[in-house]
Amino acid sequence: MLVLTPLIVVLWRWFQAGLPHFKLHYLLEALILWLAVIVIGYQSFTVESYEKAFLFFTPIWLVLLGVIAAIRLGVVGASATVALITVFAVEHLVRGTHPIIVDTPQNAVWLTQEYLAIIAVVSIGLAMLIQEISEQRDVLKQHENALKAQNQFLEERVNERTLALKEVNQALQNANGRLAKSAATDELTGIPNRRHFLSEVQRELQRLRLDGQTASAIMIDLDHFKQVNDNLGHEAGDLVLCNIVEPISNAIRPRDLFGRMGGEEFLVFLSGADQKLANSVAERIRAEIESLEVLYRNQKINVTASLGVAEWDGRSHLDELFHQADKALYQAKNKGRNRVINLTESDSDSKNRPSHEDHFELP
Repeated sequence: MLVLTPLIVVLWRWFQAGLPHFKLHYLLEALILWLAVIVIGYQSFTVESYEKAFLFFTPIWLVLLGVIAAIRLGVVGASATVALITVFAVEHLVRGTHPIIVDTPQNAVWLTQEYLAIIAVVSIGLAMLIQEISEQRDVLKQHENALKAQNQFLEERVNERTLALKEVNQALQNANGRLAKSAATDELTGIPNRRHFLSEVQRELQRLRLDGQTASAIMIDLDHFKQVNDNLGHEAGDLVLCNIVEPISNAIRPRDLFGRMGGEEFLVFLSGADQKLANSVAERIRAEIESLEVLYRNQKINVTASLGVAEWDGRSHLDELFHQADKALYQAKNKGRNRVINLTESDSDSKNRPSHEDHFELP
């Protein structure tokens, strides 16, 4: 009964949890193994001659089959195999056809019980041990998978937070860039404002002083610009200011600095340019502005500009350079406007042009 207990327990659990679904190869292995048990068991417990029994077929072979059942079929198969061996042993013991050589039937019963106990312990015990190891391996695998899933989840969250942080940082950098650009750019024309322009010129002037190079400044002021605002409105004046940026930019080099000082006054800083080159650039700017036509509400607006040129002496401060350019601009205004004047030639009339009053056209 003790030998059959594991099988009874397994069958009882089946009825409680539902019959398991065995795969075809499992059933085939079980049938082959049990067929071997039947053949070897029949030969082992049927005695024709003890010499033949001990030489070819012995109950010890059934222990090996029990081990195979434990390894291949698990607890269920091992319990069924032990039960099948028990049926053979008890049936032949009752019939008295057992292979055990003893003097009394009682000793045969004891030896048979010991034999069956050995098979049960070896086969079912080994099957339970293998099942326990397999279950622990499955639990360990589940924990490992759960840990991997948790790590993956945490890694995804970290990546999401990192990406969000990068996006926030990028947005902050863009906002700071826009703020810096806004602080450095004239809102109307889009060119550097007075503060940023002076800062850039001061930095460039320090470099030129160290390199021993020269530089020049061109002060630009639109002639009679107030008349545009008074007659056509500030919207027209703003349009004119925006439109003269491109002609001035086209007349200077990419490395030159160009900014709005306020109102209709602009300033150009020519790095490495002497007085002759500065005069040439200023004349090109004057011509570009003079040829410009601004269309406002189907009306053409023509403007001119007066320009003052000053060359840096390599020693004076920035304020002095711009002061000299402003004085030259004042001379250009006094000479009739729409002209370029350099302080060294402020008394020269070689660059006389028609005055702004003669050239400016109002609708």
